[in-house]
Amino acid sequence: MAGLLGLNAAAGEAQAHRYNAQVKERNAVALDYEADWAKIVGDIETQDFIDDTEKFNARIGASIRSNGWTMTGTALDAYMESITEQEEDVARLNMGVIAKQRAIREQGINARMGADLDRMYARNAVTAGKYRAGQTLMDWGFKAGSLLYGA
Repeated sequence: MAGLLGLNAAAGEAQAHRYNAQVKERNAVALDYEADWAKIVGDIETQDFIDDTEKFNARIGASIRSNGWTMTGTALDAYMESITEQEEDVARLNMGVIAKQRAIREQGINARMGADLDRMYARNAVTAGKYRAGQTLMDWGFKAGSLLYGA
């Protein structure tokens, strides 16, 4: 009876570990979606920034042309510095998106590793339950033998 109870307990423990593994796998899938979504949102924000800078640069160019100024010397240098800074800002936005996406994907990897670990725990629980049940049966056999043979 105790051996069967040990097997049932081991099966219950294994089932709990398998359930935890399923939850972690589902969390990993959700994190994959979140990483993809972070990329989409980041790309939209970057494109919005690019659109805004293009409008800004167009206004500056129109203002310069309407006043009859030429883009030479300091004016050209300032304009080119502004363009360079805008390109650096776009690069920083893209790097931020990549970093966020990698961090989220890393969480997904960790969730999958946790799921694998829970599956190992489930297999170990079943194996340990079998060993405990076998040990209980052997103990009973020894006790019965001792009683029968008077040792």
